[in-house]
Amino acid sequence: RLVALTVLPTGEIHTEAGPGGRDEVMVGSSIDLSAIRFSVGKGISLIDDVCLHICDVAGTRIAGLQGALAERCFEIHGRKLVALLPESCRPPSKIHFVVSGTCGGFHLMTVRPTTTYTAGGNGDLVWQDGKWNRDIISMNGIMFEVAPCSMLVPNPLEERSTTEAQAIA
Repeated sequence: RLVALTVLPTGEIHTEAGPGGRDEVMVGSSIDLSAIRFSVGKGISLIDDVCLHICDVAGTRIAGLQGALAERCFEIHGRKLVALLPESCRPPSKIHFVVSGTCGGFHLMTVRPTTTYTAGGNGDLVWQDGKWNRDIISMNGIMFEVAPCSMLVPNPLEERSTTEAQAIA
């Protein structure tokens, strides 16, 4: 059965059955949560309630998205640019992800390197297709290793420092 899982900032995990309760999670069922990954640190605001999280580990960089897009209307079987990714998070190639929407909806999202430097972006996030054309889309689960050339660009999350104006006495 396919159900949507939502992890709230409080740590609570909610399940959502498909339309009409057809995919209801039955009492005694098991759900494998081993693939759930999320960052507890602050990220970079990307679009709507979606944040970009970046982690440098063992000589590589992992980029992940968390949060949801505000309700949008897409044309079925089309492509729609959703966001630009910074140079520090350029994907190595086109990577497809299936992410959840509401009421059993699901969407095909793609991260891809850009061939030109548009508005400072060096990659982008594109909506490709979905079950519903009007939905709130969860970006949780989009996680990828960045291209090796992106490692030459400093991680913007590690450059943050507290200024005197931000310090609380």
